[in-house]
Amino acid sequence: MGGTGLLVGWFVAVLWVGPTLAQDADRVVKTTGRAELRAGANQNYKVTETLESGTLLVVTEERLGGWLEIEVPGGFECYVHSDYVQVGNDAQGEVLGDNVNLRAVATSKNNYPITRVQRGTRLRIIDRESDWLKVLSPPGARAWIEEAQVAEAGTRAGLAASLQKAAADRDRRWRESSPLARKAAAEREAATGRADALAQLQAAVSAALANPEGVDFSGWRQEAVALRDGASVGPVRESAVQVLADIQAFESSRERLEQEARQQRELKRERDDLERMIQEKRNEIESIEEEEPEKPERSSRFDAIGWVEAVPKGLVGPTPIYPFQLVRGGQTQYFLQSKSGHGQKGKFRLEDYRGRLVGIRGRIRNTGGITYRVFHIEHLEVLAND
Repeated sequence: MGGTGLLVGWFVAVLWVGPTLAQDADRVVKTTGRAELRAGANQNYKVTETLESGTLLVVTEERLGGWLEIEVPGGFECYVHSDYVQVGNDAQGEVLGDNVNLRAVATSKNNYPITRVQRGTRLRIIDRESDWLKVLSPPGARAWIEEAQVAEAGTRAGLAASLQKAAADRDRRWRESSPLARKAAAEREAATGRADALAQLQAAVSAALANPEGVDFSGWRQEAVALRDGASVGPVRESAVQVLADIQAFESSRERLEQEARQQRELKRERDDLERMIQEKRNEIESIEEEEPEKPERSSRFDAIGWVEAVPKGLVGPTPIYPFQLVRGGQTQYFLQSKSGHGQKGKFRLEDYRGRLVGIRGRIRNTGGITYRVFHIEHLEVLAND
């Protein structure tokens, strides 16, 4: 029993450790056929990946029994539990803990880890399998292969270019074959397309805002909404939102200006109508005066003769100080003031004489800032009705 126990203990020691030979990091070999890459130097370890014939490998350690520890340019396939990786939008993940195990298969049961990685290590993700992520190992990760499956290829220095190409080819194959990498590439392409479309939209809207006469922004508004909704986060969405805000602000401003313009047109139309009515009244007065010429004895009895009319708004301001005027020949002669006050508050209620030909006596004075003179009425007689 004692001898058997010693034998078993020695066997386990060979399984997990094994005697090593001198290390030679300059030696490069290549697979002579399809070759199995394992987590350790023994057939009992799990296969982490089967390599194609002609794959270049850098030897880092030799072990008695015909096993080589190697590095694979570009990395080899292995697994890590998803709890320990933060997956980004670029189909790569960042290790969240220290001494996180990389394993040959997607389980921790009877599956000795290949290597351990540290916090912050970046891993290229091939696919997701339940709670595990299939990844490519990071630079410096090592696995084992039987020496019988490889042949000498040269030295690291002599094959530097070939090793770089092998790593680049491995990365390219990952991008082409990984569902997550393909999805990330498609999203990048879509984002680039949205960015280009946004740049064109921004240029078009800026040009239109500089010269907006007759421009219809509805199509650009729909395009900005599509860009905003197509980009969940990031500068494209923010810029699309800003373009929408610019369009909406301009359209609100244009609507306000158009409303003001409509109001101005309406005011002009009302003013034109008023001026036309005034001119028609003046013409009518002139025709009456021509039909009934002033008698000489009238002019000698009065200081002024004319028609009492209301002062139009806008002639001397929005609210005239003197509401009534004396009109002769279609022209304003005087603003009228009865003896005791302006307008209708004096001795004569001028509203009652509106549209009548009257003769008046009184005093005339000039008032600063008013175009016409003011006549203070002391006596008034009606000479003709409208």
